[in-house]
Amino acid sequence: MASPLQDPVVSILKRFSTSEGEKKLQIAALWEEVSKSVSRESQILKLENHILFVKITNPVVGQELKMRVQRSFVDQYEKKFGEKLKDIRFIMGD
Repeated sequence: MASPLQDPVVSILKRFSTSEGEKKLQIAALWEEVSKSVSRESQILKLENHILFVKITNPVVGQELKMRVQRSFVDQYEKKFGEKLKDIRFIMGD
């Protein structure tokens, strides 16, 4: 049987993880909207310490995203979520 304190803790953890999952989906949707056709060549990995990590398929895509998409995405992210996004880091992946 669960202790009286365990139930509220479990409830809070479930809400936190759900809200984090929903936020990641919202970030991915915003990324797809802003990056348009290049979004197929990239994937949101995580948001950590106000830095967004994005996996890219090749360096050319990373350069295009950095030049064409990064500033616009940061502006829209900050407007939508009301918090600062320090940077977007592009990581090569398969």
